[in-house]
Amino acid sequence: MSSDLRYYKNILRKVSFDLQLFRKELIKAYEYLSAEDQVLLKKWVSEFVSNKSELKNIYLGVIS
Repeated sequence: MSSDLRYYKNILRKVSFDLQLFRKELIKAYEYLSAEDQVLLKKWVSEFVSNKSELKNIYLGVIS
């Protein structure tokens, strides 16, 4: 796991209280990270939002 991936995971945890900000940072992370880190981030975010329906909807909108 790269330091960039750790950074974006930390940011996403911190901004998860704000749906707009979470979406913005998630998009930014996917644009910035390498393909390998994108796969790891996708798995992590899927687990992170699994019990948070509002964030899950944002995640699904960004990923698809």
